[in-house]
Amino acid sequence: MRGFSKFAVLVMCVLATACGSSDDENAGGSAVEGLWQVTLANGCVGTYSFKGAAYSSNYLCQLTNGNYGAEVLNGTFSIHGSEIDFLPNAASCVAHSAAETDPYSVQGQNLSLTFGSSLVIFQKAMAGTVNGGALIETGCWDFSVDPGAFTPHAVQNL
Repeated sequence: MRGFSKFAVLVMCVLATACGSSDDENAGGSAVEGLWQVTLANGCVGTYSFKGAAYSSNYLCQLTNGNYGAEVLNGTFSIHGSEIDFLPNAASCVAHSAAETDPYSVQGQNLSLTFGSSLVIFQKAMAGTVNGGALIETGCWDFSVDPGAFTPHAVQNL
């Protein structure tokens, strides 16, 4: 998640409906249950998937060879008031896999997560199909350079 704040554009919370407390605070994972996504710069997509006490986050961008590079982070989470505790247990980028606690809110079809000084607003999404297929490599994104640099790496247990 910390890696996400490196390439996420700071999203300003302009509408009061996108900020504030969750619709379903203190109800375990039910308020965040499902798939959430945000479109980022250069056509990259960030997703969070929550089911039960498990989560997965993915940052997917197209590589120069036409394939896609995905930074994958899996783990468990718990909700306490207006914060989510993330505890990763598998990652394709160990450098971006620290446990952390981040403020969140859910308002309608929006999930707001705050990573450091960045507020990212995800929209509720439905799992879809990929027509024609895609080759996706797992690894580690470095967005401190432009364009982002991708180093392939398998998902490994932490």
